[in-house]
Amino acid sequence: MNDISILLNGQKKALPENQTVSQALTLFGYQEDKVAVAMNGEFVARANYCTLIIQPKDDIEVVSPMQGG
Repeated sequence: MNDISILLNGQKKALPENQTVSQALTLFGYQEDKVAVAMNGEFVARANYCTLIIQPKDDIEVVSPMQGG
């Protein structure tokens, strides 16, 4: 299996090809139920994490909701 290059929160990362958003979150140490994901500037619905395949050069932002005000 080959690696692809992506941007994760502005940093270049290597990821095995054919990974879903869910698999990538696990690989990079995120709990998918505790974060929100945008890919190439578009919000990704949590329901799509298990089916959406990450492509080379995708720009992925993972954010944790903040509490307080």
